[in-house]
Amino acid sequence: MRVHVALTPGEFPELALEGRAALVVDVLRATSMVIAACDSGCARVIPVAGAEEARERATMLAPEAVLLAGERGGEHIEGFDLGNSPLDCTPKRVGGRSILLTTTNGTAAMLKASQAASAAIAALTNVAAAARWAVSQGRDLTVLCAGEKGGFSLEDAVCAGLLADGIGRTAGARLSDAAQAARALGVLYGTRLDRLRHDSGWARHLDARRRGSDLDCCLRLDVSALVPVLAGGVITPGPDALTWPAAEADTRSGPVGPGVFVISSDRVRVLIAAVIFVAASLTDWLDGRLARRRNQVTQFGTLLDPVADKLLVAAALVALVQVDMIGAWVAMVIIGRELAVTGLRGVALSMGVVVPASSLGKLKTVSQYVAVTILILERGVPREYVPFHLVSVGVLWVAVGLTVVSGADYFYRFLLKAGPRAIIKDQERWP
Repeated sequence: MRVHVALTPGEFPELALEGRAALVVDVLRATSMVIAACDSGCARVIPVAGAEEARERATMLAPEAVLLAGERGGEHIEGFDLGNSPLDCTPKRVGGRSILLTTTNGTAAMLKASQAASAAIAALTNVAAAARWAVSQGRDLTVLCAGEKGGFSLEDAVCAGLLADGIGRTAGARLSDAAQAARALGVLYGTRLDRLRHDSGWARHLDARRRGSDLDCCLRLDVSALVPVLAGGVITPGPDALTWPAAEADTRSGPVGPGVFVISSDRVRVLIAAVIFVAASLTDWLDGRLARRRNQVTQFGTLLDPVADKLLVAAALVALVQVDMIGAWVAMVIIGRELAVTGLRGVALSMGVVVPASSLGKLKTVSQYVAVTILILERGVPREYVPFHLVSVGVLWVAVGLTVVSGADYFYRFLLKAGPRAIIKDQERWP
């Protein structure tokens, strides 16, 4: 594994990043802010070149609520929601939100890193985790120091040096001369990061501008285990961003396996199966509530939550078909609808189209949970008890109806937002 450090942005135009991994470093303050935002549960950070582009992208992403963040010369951009201070990135402000970010130095380095086969964000606050990420990629690595106005930045070189030092301890790592020089700086300052407050020109500038609290926040070592990943021009929390609510969603389908196998005509087993299913269903409400209350809404949890719901319902429907409680066509309609909408959601994401959840979709989910619960309970009710059977049939038909209608509604709203590009190739579209 060969490791190179680009100590100044002046080297960027000549860098060939194809087939390599890249780490972006802008300690004061862009990459420190991105890490703080991801730690606080933001959905994604989209780096852009300038303020006007940020505003245009925000318009394109409407009606999704996005935050504009950035600075020029260290000063907050007028009309933007945030600067580039990591202290701005509280869970209350950025949790579950997308951020469009433009900065004097950092976002240029991020855009350059997009050319690499894999890329991620590093700062002093996550340097050990970022070094582990780099080793795990199994590729040659380039560390991009954002620098200051095209020149050298001491704090970025120190961070790059600490990365090089950590990676250099692994077998087979070979450091370029620039990486060796950065490593020496990293070793020199690694145990005395407070010296950077006085030795770094940009740190002194921020301190003079009464940004000392930002220095306190950025000049800390390994306070985060998160490594935000840059792919397709978008930065998202890395795989270590699994929050408690997301983990709960991940386990939602866990009880379904044993639960569906106890669906039988035995009343005790029926009750056990119903309790397991209801408990698993309630986590759908609980994890969402916890995520919002704790401001731990993440992109991973947003993706995992509906997948867990679909697995829960699909497993129960298959079991009910097997015990002749519902017709196979019912399961096919419901599961088919879920697969179709999930596929369309992926297409929408690739096109940059956001189709928000609707009340119909929520009613559909609730009706499916109620229908499955009643059908499980019906297994323990004598056949001659007609009223209960009529209730279960009625609720099932409501669930099927809402499933079809909500699916059609989702497709309709997607077509409204996507417009002609949803069905006509770019080169064939009218001007």
